[in-house]
Amino acid sequence: MSDFISQLAALAGVDTLLQASFRGVEFECLATRDTLARDTVSYAYPYHDGATVEDQGLKPVNFRITAFLFGSDWKQQLKALITTFKTGGPGELIHPVYGSIPRAQFLEAGIDKQAETMDGVTIELVFIESGEEQALFSAASAAQASESISSTGSSLLDSAASAFSTAMSDIRTLENGAERINTIVAQGEYVLDSVREQIQGAAASVSNLLDTPTALVSDLKSLFSTFSDSLTLTGTGVKSDWQQVTRLADNAVSYPAAYIASRSITTIKKAFALPLSQVTAVRASDTALVNRTVRLVAVSELSEVASTVMENETTTPSLTGTQIEAITNNVRGVIVDALADERSAMQETVTTARQSGLTADTRTHSAIISTLQQLAYALQVQAYNLIQQRPPLITREVTRRANLHLIAFDWYADASRAEELLRLNPSLSNPNDLQPGVTLYAYAK
Repeated sequence: MSDFISQLAALAGVDTLLQASFRGVEFECLATRDTLARDTVSYAYPYHDGATVEDQGLKPVNFRITAFLFGSDWKQQLKALITTFKTGGPGELIHPVYGSIPRAQFLEAGIDKQAETMDGVTIELVFIESGEEQALFSAASAAQASESISSTGSSLLDSAASAFSTAMSDIRTLENGAERINTIVAQGEYVLDSVREQIQGAAASVSNLLDTPTALVSDLKSLFSTFSDSLTLTGTGVKSDWQQVTRLADNAVSYPAAYIASRSITTIKKAFALPLSQVTAVRASDTALVNRTVRLVAVSELSEVASTVMENETTTPSLTGTQIEAITNNVRGVIVDALADERSAMQETVTTARQSGLTADTRTHSAIISTLQQLAYALQVQAYNLIQQRPPLITREVTRRANLHLIAFDWYADASRAEELLRLNPSLSNPNDLQPGVTLYAYAK
């Protein structure tokens, strides 16, 4: 049922519909409507326009969920839900957008049974959040955020490998499939060889992409990880480390097109009779397939590296808020490109199937799109929480001739924070001779 609804959602332009549950009883979610409101008191006076409004805090968040029970056992599903609703007190609600809400109080359920829907029933559910702490997008620790991003990145790699393998299998069945497979394998091997040349000490790959297409994903990820593991990703070298990682990822994404540009076109009359370095007519869709796969691997690696950098920043600060924001934007930019590629591929699949009078299977594309969105959001939340943990950034004026260590002692009674001031003011020409009147960026406390 989940796959069926996901396909309908993808065709309708909705990227993902996540399964919800209450007290462990799962149900499909068709729509949500969540209301946030503040409690206020208005003080109005006779013969005076307007009123003074006093803010008295946020009201409990109101969750409205349209649930759908489907199948021959829909009555049993409904009975299980009603049983949970009859239990008093708050329970855990797994919201399709916000995830776990530990203390959700059930208010009402409107059961809507249509005659046209033989094996299904729609339920309008209403919950409010119990307790003072609001669980909407609650912040996770740096370690939890890194673990979550790593897990999501692994899921992305699995989906990328599955999509690449399926595409290769479909191409094999075509009339000119052998010729096209030859080209795709050659591009994949060129990417791996080119990345390996950039990484000193990387072990040679023994995978045969012709027999094991998914090895393109695993071998490329292994090469990326080998390079990333050699970097410290903390301290004064974190900026140069990040530049090296992004440069490697950008180069890897450009290699499929670079391979085509560097090879002459040769006609292949017998499948695999010629070396893989000689290819026949190149299809743009084949190059796009390799490029899309390589980009997904790059997204996974960049997300993990960026998350590791931010986790290290919680204990050993070396970046400003602007630099943290720049790293996050770098990764999100690559994710946006990957989303555009995946949506284009999904639309092409739907169009091709429609022309043949068939229904396209877009489950893998939908899963990749959903995972990319999760990565982008998780990374943004981690960066936001890291920046919010630091004191507000202000400007302060130097009142006497001094160096950064004296200024740090004057402002914070801690001369060791001179390194922090230098990090916040990288454009200082002479940190050891500051003149009165110079304005510096500094933390408020």
